Amino acid sequence: MPTGSYVIFAPITPDVFQSMLYGVDQDIPLMPFGFSILPNVSGSILDGTLLTMVFQITVKNVSSKQAVEVVTQIVKEALQKIIEAVN
Repeated sequence: MPTGSYVIFAPITPDVFQSMLYGVDQDIPLMPFGFSILPNVSGSILDGTLLTMVFQITVKNVSSKQAVEVVTQIVKEALQKIIEAVN
């Protein structure tokens, strides 16, 4: 039976990472991201693969439309990176 994979990470920029290393900024929100790639098994038959993505973002002072656009862009970029890594 095939198994799956889980990847969990918190993306940060190099500038933020430097701030964390040197203790410059103690108020850095780390928003977890992650995904799992698991087999879609129906009985004993492998019927493809399931991709589940999880992410957390803060949306302050933006409209609902802007929030949806941000989320859509995050999902598109994450999917593209996953596809590139799998290939």
